Amino acid sequence: MLTGNNVIKKCFCDDKKPYIFISYAHRDSRAVLGIIDRLVKSGYNVWWDEGIDPGTEWDENIAAHVMDCSYFVAFISKNYIDSKNCKDELNYSRDLDNNQLLVYLENVELPRGMAMRMNRIQSIFWCNYKNPEDAFDKLFAAKGIEVAMLPKEAPAGQSTAGVQTTQAMAAPAGSNTPPAPSFNQGMNPGAAPGFNTAANPAYNQATPAFNQGINPTYTRDLVLSVVLIGFTLFYGLIPLFLTLGANTCWKNSDREGYQKKSKAARIALIIGFVIVISEIIVLIYQGATKG
Repeated sequence: MLTGNNVIKKCFCDDKKPYIFISYAHRDSRAVLGIIDRLVKSGYNVWWDEGIDPGTEWDENIAAHVMDCSYFVAFISKNYIDSKNCKDELNYSRDLDNNQLLVYLENVELPRGMAMRMNRIQSIFWCNYKNPEDAFDKLFAAKGIEVAMLPKEAPAGQSTAGVQTTQAMAAPAGSNTPPAPSFNQGMNPGAAPGFNTAANPAYNQATPAFNQGINPTYTRDLVLSVVLIGFTLFYGLIPLFLTLGANTCWKNSDREGYQKKSKAARIALIIGFVIVISEIIVLIYQGATKG
């Protein structure tokens, strides 16, 4: 267990993302901060009472963070059991039906009432591990704790992958491989270079408008089709984001927000279905008018 002077002292939790709420007795700070330090360095988003801004209402701030947390970890010890505030946090988290984990820093016997309420919560008896790394492995494997893992940043330069596709397909420098022939030269060796001078005169005579320029009707239909498809794809993102938002509200126990966003997502899906049907009718009409 890390208990040195270099462990984390300040809370830098991003409470807009899923986070772990740490419930502990201040008398156990030395041991608990060492575990928090390891959690943070392992990529977890962690909040404890060092994240309370000066001047804010303490109880109100604690209650709000217990309510919004995605995972609740209580460090059980004699000091914890003797603390009314700690037991209030634990009971409030249980009432909210948060994902909970009990980490026993000491072999202590819970009061009967507390033992009855907490006997089904997953637990880690940290005090029984001789090797701290085994205890950390158990902690990182706890069910549900991965919800508070922050996404890893992409390595520098990763976004440039694949930019050199064209160069990679080109013949290596000094290669004797001849360049690929033009389209008409490859199909008909007797044809002159250039698409509009294809070797088949019958093709050019049959479709003079093609060589003179793009057909205006074709351009109009192409633009309309692209606009319709683009609008459909863009609109399809709306119910997706609403559904993701509803899922976040569910994880954060925001029942009212979950219901509102779920309803909005369903309405958006119905509207999207109507739009798709309308676009299919337009495309069918375009085909009928061409025929």
